[in-house]
Amino acid sequence: MDQKGNAKLYEYFGLIILFYSNEHDPIHVHCRYQGKESRAEIIFEDGKFVAVKISEVKGKEPLDPQNLKKFKKLVEVYRDDIVRRWVDFFVYNKVIEPERITKKYKKMVVSIQKAEYKGDYKIYFQFSDGIEQTIDFGDFLRNANNPMTKKYLDKGLFQSFIIEYGDIVWNDYEMCYPIWDLHEGKI
Repeated sequence: MDQKGNAKLYEYFGLIILFYSNEHDPIHVHCRYQGKESRAEIIFEDGKFVAVKISEVKGKEPLDPQNLKKFKKLVEVYRDDIVRRWVDFFVYNKVIEPERITKKYKKMVVSIQKAEYKGDYKIYFQFSDGIEQTIDFGDFLRNANNPMTKKYLDKGLFQSFIIEYGDIVWNDYEMCYPIWDLHEGKI
């Protein structure tokens, strides 16, 4: 809880998910990222979850589309926990302990289940939500300015990736990619 009584719920790769202490029904959370902010309302009908509705926050620039997608997915996955925390915070006036969600977290929104080298810097990915992508890393590596990245033009080195905690990494995180970009088929 901050000085204004707001409750930070989660931090997910820079996204801050929180309640404002002066808020009211319906159940919703805010997400801040680099000075931008959006809101997600959890919609129930007849006691059953229906959807997550994203909206803008008056006076704030909204999150960019990629972070909006992450925010919405996070709210969908954590909705039951958000509802529990809403009741604890607004009904029982309990202090909410923030939680940092990392790639090691068991409820990770999306993880890589399988990665297979296909030749010419292409890797086939299978994700935990059933999405499959084959991504060509060639242009990225050839256009890289960082020598630590460019060295992976060596195909033997490039093929040395591993899947760790649902993420693809090279040489103990010397090179890695945002999982959401890979999931969407872009780097």
